[in-house]
Amino acid sequence: MKLIVERIYHKPANRNGYRILVDRLWPRGISKVNAHLDWWAKEVGPSTELRKWFGHDPAKFAEFKQRYQDELAANPAFVDFKKKVKHQLKTTNVILLFGAKDEEYNQAVILKDLLDQELSAVDLQPVTAEQMRHYDSFTIKTIGIPSLVLMERAALAVRDEILQNFAGKLQHVVVVAGSGNNGGDGLDVARLLHIAGVKVTILNVGNPAHASEEHQVQDKICQYYQIAQTTDMAVIDQASLIVDAMFGIGIDRDVKGNYATAIKDINESNADVVAVDMPSGINTDTGEVMGVAVQANATVTFAFNKVGLTIGDGQQYAGRVVVADEMGTYATDD
Repeated sequence: MKLIVERIYHKPANRNGYRILVDRLWPRGISKVNAHLDWWAKEVGPSTELRKWFGHDPAKFAEFKQRYQDELAANPAFVDFKKKVKHQLKTTNVILLFGAKDEEYNQAVILKDLLDQELSAVDLQPVTAEQMRHYDSFTIKTIGIPSLVLMERAALAVRDEILQNFAGKLQHVVVVAGSGNNGGDGLDVARLLHIAGVKVTILNVGNPAHASEEHQVQDKICQYYQIAQTTDMAVIDQASLIVDAMFGIGIDRDVKGNYATAIKDINESNADVVAVDMPSGINTDTGEVMGVAVQANATVTFAFNKVGLTIGDGQQYAGRVVVADEMGTYATDD
């Protein structure tokens, strides 16, 4: 994903990006409807005094740039601006919009240069399954953050997405869980939703004999909370919202058996679907459908966007991608 600078008066050529107006004053002669804005970040525009002094005189641009950078360095709003831009760049292009006639000498160009310098490329690039496994392993084994802590952070991000954006679909949430750590994430989500007062049923489609250690811990907790669990696929038809927590990033072969049946039933249901990390059945590296895949309304992916959510069929099957980027997972090549 990339940063783009564009004059707001131009016909939007980048409708798929996140559009930010970075002028302190609203541009003359353009309506808010026609601006197609996602955010007016007027707080990071040059001060009135600096803007009037500059007057869009190219001869003053070098000094204007330095003065503007000094203003930004002392502006708390710029910290929040960078954080929000960084978050958006994980899943989409960001378009910095300005109103000035001069497309070479303006504050949007300066902002782009600053952001290009300060935003870490590793944070913005989608990662492969192998990279993600390496980052998780380093975080757990070298830094010492327990895997269950990362799992809780992941589940909290999924819970927040559901409560904030699927509030009208909480009559009966069915968590479809595999037996690995993605299923463990799902069980964790089920507990958090249960605590929030939501009716939740866990549909177990994996082999309990192959359950991961973290999955077993989450299952024990869910049993303590007396959260309903079943292996009957018919529960899918009763769901108002389905949480897909079967495979995550690990799938590398065609989906078969109970998993394939569950995916087909999910796709045929009338419920909205939130996928955990990856839509089950989508290859993390290629975006390929591995036989059959969950069609999600939204995918909450952890720490970094995944290559498979940006290419191939993965883009279509993921729905709206939410990157939970406050996991604490450390990106390293070590």
